[in-house]
Formats: sequence, structure tokens, C-alpha cells
Amino acid sequence: MNDSKDETPHLISRRTVAKTAAWAAPAIALAAASPAHAASSGEVAMILFDEPSYEVPPLGTITITGTLVPAKGSKVPADIAFNVNFPGATGFYGTPPVVSGTTFSMTVTAYSNATTATLRVSSSNYPAYTPGTTTVTVAKPGAILVGEPSYDVSQAGVSVRGSLEAPQGGTLPEDITLVASTTDGFEVLIQPLVTGNTYELVVRGTAAPGTTGTLTVSSSSHPAYTPGTAALTAAGDDTPTGVPQLVFNQPLYIAPGAGPLDIPGTIIVPPGVTLPSDITLTAQSAVKAWEIIGTPQMSGPDTFRVVISAPVERAMTYIMLWSPSHLEFGFVYTWVKNF
Repeated sequence: MNDSKDETPHLISRRTVAKTAAWAAPAIALAAASPAHAASSGEVAMILFDEPSYEVPPLGTITITGTLVPAKGSKVPADIAFNVNFPGATGFYGTPPVVSGTTFSMTVTAYSNATTATLRVSSSNYPAYTPGTTTVTVAKPGAILVGEPSYDVSQAGVSVRGSLEAPQGGTLPEDITLVASTTDGFEVLIQPLVTGNTYELVVRGTAAPGTTGTLTVSSSSHPAYTPGTAALTAAGDDTPTGVPQLVFNQPLYIAPGAGPLDIPGTIIVPPGVTLPSDITLTAQSAVKAWEIIGTPQMSGPDTFRVVISAPVERAMTYIMLWSPSHLEFGFVYTWVKNF
């Protein structure tokens, strides 16, 4: 049996009280009370929380439980009422405890300005009950992480990959959706596609090379997740000047759910330059599941076409096109998605 009165009250849980003699529990809870009360601890009633601290999800609610310990020889009053407050803190709201026998439960909600606070519950009509206190802290929120701190972005676009970090002690919600946005001079070609705890999007530059901006990825379905950001710099396309250039007609194509997609393009011939008659083209998909069907074909004097499959197991890819017979044409990209 432990008679020490040096134990700190907020470290005692209801489970400990349940294992301790009835006279000992009030003595522990009243370590900071007056000597007179400490000497006759069996006459003192208490409000005890089950745990010394609790974590509340960001912008979320948790249930907190505890025990009412009546004075020796007494019962918990049927009409007991409570005051709930968070001394000196804002951002939290607690419901009045609901009593069942000698136990109680209540909910605590954290708002956007909540951080850490002391929750204090006292009885408004039975002040002899020693108030109970516990600590409530907002748990670390979930986060959206961008793979790199900065990207050089061409007009053809660049793939941005990132990951999702679940809230502290929590799991990723199955219904989480992401939205990407950019500052002027850039454009999101393909909005984030979430796969498990990762995502991928495509952003392109629309301003002059050297223009800088910002990419922001946030969650529309779970706004408590910390948005991810990355710096963007518009980069010039590596296409030669004064020679024919391979150009896809669009930076993005949407494939049908079941069936191949015909992707057209054009060869731009500068004045005074003749298109080689022996030109050949080759295309490659960045994702193996998307297959290039056959080889790119010239569909006219200065036009070509690439045919690609449209699988359902992977939602997007990009196609790289070049001329193996005339590498001076440079490389050209376009993006394809089926969602």
C-alpha cells in the first residue's frame, strides 16, 4: 500500500484509482488541496479523467471519458451538472459530460485556431466535487508533400509526383481528392491522380522562359491536410530553329476508355527549308501499359499520326516522338489520359 502524497495528480488515471483503496484515491487527487481536506480525504468527491492527455484530430472531434468518485458513503447525485472550460485557451469546444452510473463521457472539438489547452470540468451544483483536468492537443495534421522543391517547366509539360502523409496516429482517408493550381504563366494539364499514398499531376509553362511561379496542391475533400507547394520556372523548349520541327497538335489528349487513340501532329517547315523525303519517326510511351501501336506514319505532306492504346489500369502517360533519321529535329512530347 502506498501512502505517499508526492504523486502528481494529473498522472493518475481512472484505471489506477480503480485498483486503489477508496480512502487512498481522494488523498492522491487532493495533493494540492488544503491540509484539512487531505486529512479527511474520504469525505471528498472527485472528477477524474481516464487519461492525462488526449489528441484531437485537426478540425475534428473525439470522445473523452472519465469517472465520478463520490465522497465516502455517498452516491453520485442524479442531478449533478457540470461546467466545461479551457482556461486561457481558445479553439476548443467541449460538450457537458453525460453521466452513466459513476462514469461519464463528453466530446471535444478542435477548430482551426486550436493548439494545446487544459480541459477543466467542474460541477456547477455540487462544488464539493474536486474539478478534473486533462490536456487536449491537436494532433499533427495530414500533409501533402511535393516530390521536389522546384521544377523547370517547358511548354510540353512536366510530371510532378508527390506523396500523402496521414495525420499523426491516423490513416489516409479513402475518399481524399487533390486539386492543383498555379500562378499566372503556368497551367495544370492533368489534375492530381491519387494512387494509394502517392499522386501524380502534369503542369506546363505558358509564359516566356525564365518566368517564375508557384504550384500548390491541396485537398478539396479534406482541407485540414497541409497543402504542398513547389517553385516553378518556365523553361524554353529544346527545339532547334531554322529546321523542321515536330509538333503535336495538342499538349494533352483524352483517350477513350476502351480502344486506341489516334494522335495527330504537324511538321513545321521554316521558309526556305525542304522537308527530307527519307524522314522516319519513332514514338515511345513513358508507361509500359500504354502501348504504341505500330510506328508513327506520315498522314500528309507535313502531318503525322501516332496510335496508342488506352488501358484502364493506368490513367495517364506521355508520348515522346523523334526522328531517328534526322535527330536535328529534336524531341517533342504530349500527354494522354483516360479519365
